[in-house]
Amino acid sequence: MNEGQGNHSRTRPRVMRYGRALWTCRVAMTATFVLLMSGPLRAYTPMSPEVKSMVQKAVKYLEGDFSGETELVGGKCLLAMAIYKAGDKYGTPNPNHPAVQEAVAAVRQGLQGKAEWDTSGNYSLGIAIMFLCDLDDDLYRREIEALLQRMLAKQRPDGGWGYNGRDTGDTSQTQYSVLALWAAHFHKIDIPEESAAAVCNWLLRTQTPNGSWAYQGRDPGSFTRIDQPDRKTPSMLVAGIGSVYMAADVLGFVKRDEEEDDGKPKALVKVEESDSNARKPSNLVDRGMLQRSLSDGDRRFASTYAIRTDHWQHYY
Repeated sequence: MNEGQGNHSRTRPRVMRYGRALWTCRVAMTATFVLLMSGPLRAYTPMSPEVKSMVQKAVKYLEGDFSGETELVGGKCLLAMAIYKAGDKYGTPNPNHPAVQEAVAAVRQGLQGKAEWDTSGNYSLGIAIMFLCDLDDDLYRREIEALLQRMLAKQRPDGGWGYNGRDTGDTSQTQYSVLALWAAHFHKIDIPEESAAAVCNWLLRTQTPNGSWAYQGRDPGSFTRIDQPDRKTPSMLVAGIGSVYMAADVLGFVKRDEEEDDGKPKALVKVEESDSNARKPSNLVDRGMLQRSLSDGDRRFASTYAIRTDHWQHYY
């Protein structure tokens, strides 16, 4: 789960304990995305026989024996989420699948201190929240809220999330927390406005002048951007701009699935004029700065996008 090559000595054992199951999940998801999004293959859809066959093969593989290779709660949840969502997509969701129930049990044991989270807790917490939200947000609401409390308690004073003992927020870890906040928000679970605004403002402050983000984000303490010294990889650009969009959704600035006539998603819409039931845009984030961040991030992504990267391909 770690973006930084320089930290292999600290994080490699934690990553490897997720084992081949996690990497299969990533590879299957990556391959599906490539099939759907790359230019020559746009005729493919999730229902195309080739895609469905690929997913079914991945699920069969994930249903194998991974004893001892997915000790961490997040690893179990990611494996279970891939299996469950594949079934849900193709009309055969199975909440009683052994892998799904094993993951649910791991979350409950983890909340009791009887199962292993990762060293920072942010990746596993984020994945567990997303998994339970998709599985059954009513049945597992108590667990989701308990996980959210743990995750929000780990939010840094500057608004981001990171490793214990470091003086910088971590864009990689922050995106998993934002993904979890966004999933919970989508499932009608209340997210504290102050927490969502704090991470959004951290992302705005740590964005580079050219619109990207670094692995470790140095907070300048103001909205005057600085040239972040750490690695600025394609993964971190995606993590940063995606997290800004998700935080903006939670905060009421953007609407899900809105499209312009040209098919491109709207960056911002005035939700108070279009949906009386929508959350009013937060006054804790400056709309102009948010718009600038989204525009600069979009522009940077469009100018640098490629399917292949020489840095953590499946993570990207």
